[in-house]
Amino acid sequence: MQARRLGVPPTRLVLRHVLPNAAVPGVQELARTGDQLLGGVLVVEAVFAIPGTATALVEAVQNRDVPTVQALTLILAAVACLLNLVADLVSQRLAPRTEVLR
Repeated sequence: MQARRLGVPPTRLVLRHVLPNAAVPGVQELARTGDQLLGGVLVVEAVFAIPGTATALVEAVQNRDVPTVQALTLILAAVACLLNLVADLVSQRLAPRTEVLR
């Protein structure tokens, strides 16, 4: 309200103050949705026998191929961690004043 009294244009107010703060929860939810989609793709591939990562993982478990299971699990975990890291960095960039107190 104070910014409007001081004569700040409404478009600047929305673009500089409202939108970045409103986008932070959306970015975090997008990361969670991406994690759920990653898990959902694995389930769909395994259930419908679609060739892909889940099929390779299931076959590796059935054949007791430990290095392949470890590699695929590590890759999937790294993708999930990377997705969440990117979401956290984007959120921090959008609203830098929300820092963790030490």
